[in-house]
Amino acid sequence: MSNIGDYINESNPGRKVSGSPDGSSKVVDEGDSKVFKDPNKSMGKDQFLTLLVAQLQHQDPLKPADDTQFVSQLAQFSQLEFTQNSTSAISTLASSMQAFMEMQTLQAQSITNASATPLLGKDVRVMESSFEHKGSGSREFNIYLGDGNRSATVMIKDSEGNVVAEIPAEVESNKGGETKVTWDGKDQSTGNLVLGGKFTVEVMNASGTANAGYAYQDGTVTGVNFNSNGAAITVNGISYGLGYLVNVKDPGDYKEDITYLKEQLQAIKTACEDYNDTAAYAALDKLEEKKWKSGTLEVLDKIRDALSDNNFDEAAALSKDMLGDLA
Repeated sequence: MSNIGDYINESNPGRKVSGSPDGSSKVVDEGDSKVFKDPNKSMGKDQFLTLLVAQLQHQDPLKPADDTQFVSQLAQFSQLEFTQNSTSAISTLASSMQAFMEMQTLQAQSITNASATPLLGKDVRVMESSFEHKGSGSREFNIYLGDGNRSATVMIKDSEGNVVAEIPAEVESNKGGETKVTWDGKDQSTGNLVLGGKFTVEVMNASGTANAGYAYQDGTVTGVNFNSNGAAITVNGISYGLGYLVNVKDPGDYKEDITYLKEQLQAIKTACEDYNDTAAYAALDKLEEKKWKSGTLEVLDKIRDALSDNNFDEAAALSKDMLGDLA
């Protein structure tokens, strides 16, 4: 039994068919053929089957089809069909996966957007990684140092990543805490004021190899915006992505806290005036069971330090001053 290419070549001298080891064939000479839809494309499974049937119909009765060769051609047909079906299945699967991923992304963004809206009017703390500098005046930063960091270096960098200032930051405890530093707006290498622009701020450990904390801003969320990158909140007139959000506090909660704060501060003041350190510590411990703003925590720490030094007058004065601020 001749192969398919031989049959086509013998029955159509003006048309040649070339074969390849993988079973694909294509027309290589000019002419017309109803078998091939496009002579520039490789033969598909339908064309292959058409040729195979034609070969059987025109076989020489005196030389019947060779079983081995026939089985080989059927195997080629099966392999061709399997390959085309697999390619189609993979393409369909890829399209389905792409649609699924897009749907998941939209769902995640919808959830994020929905979670941002209730933040309106809430007091929040956000990390401050960059800021705009006008090119004149100094700039104060709120700094938080993480647990295990008593000191750190606040690095100010320009838009090209060049360090223009390194400012030391320290807190009283190895457990970290909050403090403030001030940048004078000058390039420390030249002593000249830097030009206005966008700068970044990083809080690094003593060796400069890892973050020791972050700069932050406290404020009220006055707006929520949605864009292609997700939701963003407006704090102190600046837009922050939700990834910069550190904590949230409902302003309404502070009314009750402030009342409680006044009660305990009055108890501390009275106890210090009576030189009763036990009562003063008891009231102070009650306050430390709750969460307070950074300014309040700083005063409470100073009161505790004064009590530790048996300086009742200073502790009473601090309590009195804070009560006056809260009035």
